[in-house]
Amino acid sequence: MSISRNAPCPCGSGLKYKRCCLKKEQLHSPSRPGISITIDEANKLLLAHARRIHDDRIFQVYEKYIGANGGPFQQSPYLQLFIPWFLYFWTVEEEAGFAWSIEDTVAARFLKEKRSRASRSEREVIERGRREPFTFWEVTEVKPDVGIQMKDFVTGREVFAQEVLATRGLTRWDILFGRVVELGEDCVIDGMGPIILPPHRFRKEVESIGEELRSSEEDETKGLPGAQADALRVYMEMALRTTQAPAPRLQNMDGDKLVFVESTFVFDLAARSEVLMVLDGMRNIHPCGEEEGETAYVWEVSRKGNPLGSISKGRIFLTDTRLRLECNSRARDRQLRKRIDKDLGHLVQYVETTYKDIDLDALDVNDPDEQTEDFDLDLRTLPKEAREEIEGMMESVHLGWADQNVPVLDNRTPRELVKTTDGRRRVAAMINDFENREARRPDSQFRFDYNRLREELDLPATQIAAHHTRERLNEADLMDIETLRATPSWEWPENVDAILLGCLQDSSAVESTRILAAEMAGDPVAINDRLVNALLSIVADDSEPVELRGAAAIALGPVLELGDMEGLDDYSDVKVSEEASLAIQEKLRQFYQVGEMPKKVRRRILEASVRAPQSWHEGAVRAAFYSNAEDWKLTAVFCMQYIAGFDTEILQALDSSNPDIRYHAVCAAGNREVDAAFSHVASIVLSGEPNKALLLAAIDAVAYIRPHQASDVLGELLEFRDEDIVEAVHEALAMAEGDWEFEDDDEFG
Repeated sequence: MSISRNAPCPCGSGLKYKRCCLKKEQLHSPSRPGISITIDEANKLLLAHARRIHDDRIFQVYEKYIGANGGPFQQSPYLQLFIPWFLYFWTVEEEAGFAWSIEDTVAARFLKEKRSRASRSEREVIERGRREPFTFWEVTEVKPDVGIQMKDFVTGREVFAQEVLATRGLTRWDILFGRVVELGEDCVIDGMGPIILPPHRFRKEVESIGEELRSSEEDETKGLPGAQADALRVYMEMALRTTQAPAPRLQNMDGDKLVFVESTFVFDLAARSEVLMVLDGMRNIHPCGEEEGETAYVWEVSRKGNPLGSISKGRIFLTDTRLRLECNSRARDRQLRKRIDKDLGHLVQYVETTYKDIDLDALDVNDPDEQTEDFDLDLRTLPKEAREEIEGMMESVHLGWADQNVPVLDNRTPRELVKTTDGRRRVAAMINDFENREARRPDSQFRFDYNRLREELDLPATQIAAHHTRERLNEADLMDIETLRATPSWEWPENVDAILLGCLQDSSAVESTRILAAEMAGDPVAINDRLVNALLSIVADDSEPVELRGAAAIALGPVLELGDMEGLDDYSDVKVSEEASLAIQEKLRQFYQVGEMPKKVRRRILEASVRAPQSWHEGAVRAAFYSNAEDWKLTAVFCMQYIAGFDTEILQALDSSNPDIRYHAVCAAGNREVDAAFSHVASIVLSGEPNKALLLAAIDAVAYIRPHQASDVLGELLEFRDEDIVEAVHEALAMAEGDWEFEDDDEFG
């Protein structure tokens, strides 16, 4: 469940993780447990052994158990589940009787035949892994950026897995399929299905199959491997149902199918005043002003249980001689037409009714705004007293569930059912499901504390869920930039651009807060044309603080780099138009050439603009390097990562006494593959450089400059004391060998 440094960053930027969000992760996340690295290395050994003893059988097994639903083998999201399962529990089923043996698995055969190839710690995790089956887990607690507490549905075993990234996609009571490996004080996930099973759909089913899986393990013809094959098949069938769920039936709050219905009446111009008078007097018909030249009314009725007290059921529009009704179901249209006939039949004449089905392809059925009828009220815009009153109503609705007859509880009330042991279990499970579904609605304006409902029903309270940071961020009035900064960008709320824009444009805000907002505004998840314009305005404004102007300039660099690599059209998540990208380049060029621009701002402008190289950059970078100013030389060396033709200057910078200049020189040597720099970069690696950032840069550079010699230089660091260094070496070697993530391995296609 970890992200490799060379893998695409999950924020969607298109950059490698190490060049994007890794630094932020290192600031806000604990180190990866050592057992994870050992497991990775052990699995590589097992996979190599599997190739030797089974040739390409892995592809046939993948097709049998994962199949077309998992996609092509090399790109399949199920590999994180399938590979460990294949290594530890798959056996060659004998044709006669389908006998299975735990001693015929790849892991067992490796320990018999090639044991000496593994280190002591690798042998230990393989032995342990053979005793850790795949099973169904219930997430009982999520500790953001720390780990997850889980309970095994089959055995009842409880574990705490140290999985930082898993905390960002999980919510309490989710159901997972996979396995954990415990060794000493460490517990990590090694193989987890990519599809999370919604508890409201699968809880009962998963609970019922627990006994079946236990029986399967006790079957002498199957044993643990056979039971594991059954478990994988069950999960894949559930995953398929989850991903291929039928589109929901769209309906209004009356339960009617959503259909756009429009009915038309006509009347004489002389009768218009009387028509208006009758409409003004009709019960539940309320005027709501003029809309596009038509006089508008809303048909609004009270409904018990609705927290806002009433719902809108239709609209009425009048021109000089025409009356038009709009409703979202045939039944509502019939009701409203009947009322019009009764009260206005002597004044108006019916013309026609037209129907138009809701286009599911055009409507995002996963967008709650499209499914929630007439509930476009933003609670955050209301006065405090009004918001508290509405929230009080919604609290009452939730607590009132305790005394409602619930069909799935045999039409009994939860308060009545909790009097029995089985009833308490069923009610507690339903409350857990409610809590899970609400936590998965990122746009929910109201969060109910379900422990209040548990208390009402005399059920034990659960530990208050450590709601994911993204849930805190949905409350814009509670938003602060520091909280946003401590959150992975791929978990930012959808309105993050508005939050950042508001902060950038608030000249009364603290300068340090605006600087943070500028830095985050450049993130590919947030940046759009509005933020681009705001950042450019700050750079150009002489009245703004120099530090803020510099931060605004450098924030424009990442989006330029994305556009220069492939073109912005290839990154659908980046919301910057081609016109805005071109405007950035031209404006930064103009700003740089303004002589009176503060030096720090000019430096940041150059550092940002070179991410999309232009003809003027070479002269600007060369002039900066050969100036007498150390800070300009630092800027120049940084820019050499992106512009060719500076091999001589990079070699000079490698000997600099300034550690920052030397660091960027190593990065530039690697990015530009400067062969003459190899001996210098290799000496940094071989010396065990104490500066960690410099050592990591040198490890990458070795693999880029001379990939065929990487193993000779980097091999000694495989036993280094720092796990981050060891992981960086493994990934650099994999990249150098062209074997990254199975992509270029001939044996794997």
